[in-house]
Amino acid sequence: MQYRVRNRVEPQATAKDALLSGAGVPPKLYPGNWSVPQATPLSYSGPYAMETIDIKWSGINTDKVVCPQHYPAAAPSILCGHISLVEFDAEQSLKQAVAYLATGQQAYMANALRIVDAWAATNKVWGVKEQNGPLEAGWACATMAKTLELLRDQPAAAGALQRFARWVDGVMMPQMDFYADEVTPVNLALGTKHLYGNWHSTVAECFMSYGILTDNRSRYDKGVKLFQETLKDYLKWGRGGFTEGGRIIGECSETLRDIYHSQFGFGGLIQAAEIAWQQGEDLYSSSNYALVPALELHARIIRAYQSNDSSLLPSGFRFGDDMPPAPEGTTWKFDIRQQAWQAFNMTTMQPVANLTDGYKYLIGVMFLPTGWEVAHNHFVGRLGMKMPETAALLAGNWPEWQSFHWGLGSLSHAGTAGELWRPGVQHAALCSSQASAPAKRG
Repeated sequence: MQYRVRNRVEPQATAKDALLSGAGVPPKLYPGNWSVPQATPLSYSGPYAMETIDIKWSGINTDKVVCPQHYPAAAPSILCGHISLVEFDAEQSLKQAVAYLATGQQAYMANALRIVDAWAATNKVWGVKEQNGPLEAGWACATMAKTLELLRDQPAAAGALQRFARWVDGVMMPQMDFYADEVTPVNLALGTKHLYGNWHSTVAECFMSYGILTDNRSRYDKGVKLFQETLKDYLKWGRGGFTEGGRIIGECSETLRDIYHSQFGFGGLIQAAEIAWQQGEDLYSSSNYALVPALELHARIIRAYQSNDSSLLPSGFRFGDDMPPAPEGTTWKFDIRQQAWQAFNMTTMQPVANLTDGYKYLIGVMFLPTGWEVAHNHFVGRLGMKMPETAALLAGNWPEWQSFHWGLGSLSHAGTAGELWRPGVQHAALCSSQASAPAKRG
């Protein structure tokens, strides 16, 4: 990465500029037209560390949460716990660390460490463990563990890892263990269908990243096991008995829920697989390379939507705008356990009928930077596979930015493995300033 940044090789050159300035990053708009600033400033306004994180479904605070005094007035106060933790500080910690590696400016590293240390020193209470608590913990843990992994050899980081570990072990990890060790087994025992999803992939990535950071082999192995269970169940569609309703290989349990959350699931799986690859373990090939058709199918769906051309969709799929009206007095909701759209009575909020017209409707279709570049770099760059839909998606949506616990793949990974495939390549050719640059992406 550093060689390609220094020599203005694309996409790293543009990706670095986007990281620092936020230029070209699509805003994530909240009510009131407010959005999280996307730049990586040397004079970061945080940290926004809070003593209590207590978050219900949809990221909404309980009444136990006290928003930081310097939390932006225009930002939604009912989400201040989630936004302060995940979308401000966790994201900024990683962006600041990567900015340090890309520029060499010590102030970025100092900002990253200041953010993590503030949370480790301030946060004492975490919930709601039966609602969003475990997911918020997973997002923060996966991101900040990566931050410290990038900086762990820097003298300025001495002591930060131990302080972070005490915080995670005492406050965050019990939330995720509750979800992995109690909520999930209980639901499996009750026969809950299609249980594994983006929550599990996020927690698996945290377990693996944190296990490596703290040299905790049992924690890492627990993450690998959860990764394997999640991928096998999440990407089972189109195989064996899961072809009913025209389901095809590449679909996941959340595809018909929405493409937005499907990418959340892929992001955790891809980044966990990359973590394992760096440890000499191949998780990318799990379930007969199930990630490849999943990425290709969802890339095709997103490209069709961005082109406003439903004819590009695979047979049997339609966009949500083409869904027939719900019966009078009802509204459509997707039931992930039944994998069916149901009409819910708007008074009783009870299901009264299923949508049975034979089409698979797609909602929440948009591009998110959930590891597409990392996966493409592995399957195409390292292994020489073909992923034309993913390549085309990336060509129209680069560079990847940072969001939640994933992103920045255009800066960190894009095109790097391909360099190793050039015939006769030598160490000097890769590391020398005279090395030839690949063609510009466009």
